[in-house]
Amino acid sequence: MQAMSIKHKVFTGLAIALLLILAPSALVQAQEVDVDLIWEAESYTPVLYDGKSRYTPGASVTLQAVPYRVGTGETIDPAVTEFTWKVNGRQMRQGVGEDAFVFNGSTQKEHTISVTLRNSNKISQSVTLKPSAPEVVLYPESPLYGTQSAFALMGTFHMRDQEATIRAVPYYFTVASAVDLGLLYRWSVNGEDIDQDLTGDDASALTMRAPEGNGSAHLGLEVEKQNSLYHLVRDQLNVRYGL
Repeated sequence: MQAMSIKHKVFTGLAIALLLILAPSALVQAQEVDVDLIWEAESYTPVLYDGKSRYTPGASVTLQAVPYRVGTGETIDPAVTEFTWKVNGRQMRQGVGEDAFVFNGSTQKEHTISVTLRNSNKISQSVTLKPSAPEVVLYPESPLYGTQSAFALMGTFHMRDQEATIRAVPYYFTVASAVDLGLLYRWSVNGEDIDQDLTGDDASALTMRAPEGNGSAHLGLEVEKQNSLYHLVRDQLNVRYGL
């Protein structure tokens, strides 16, 4: 009985020692969880644009939390995870499986949005949305190749032919397309407004014809989203013609 008791004690001691060795590793493994926070703003960019849409005032932003295990990269099922979303420290949404959140910004202020996962441990991630201003870029347009987006026009444009078409392309406006009827295009040459459509595909392009001889002209453009306080952009270009 005594021998069996000693063997039992030895076995128990080994088991405890093994648990002490494995337990920290298991605890670390359980803690190795992190979350990526991905966001996308619903502001307009051209089809072939390979950059990220920017957050501008009034744009909706969709945020996606992607929890995963560190090391393996294995994603964690959001259906078994509780998510808490906050905007500027104020709780906006909480619930199991709530891995997505839509934020609607309407001011020029910065907004910090955070998500917290609550499993065995609380894991948090946050992003600060800094509002950007919309932009407009001028490009030459070819009858054969369309808008030449590789050649942005800035400063001075030299007209090599008697006629040239310039296309205005908006970026980061809260519209569905460049020809959205909510966008107004106002062109001017040497300070005089051009009499043409203000909305639609024809409005975003201007065809200039060079007079006889050499000279220059000052081209102005104003692009505005109707009923918006923050979406008004002005651009200008010097146009030289002749030799």
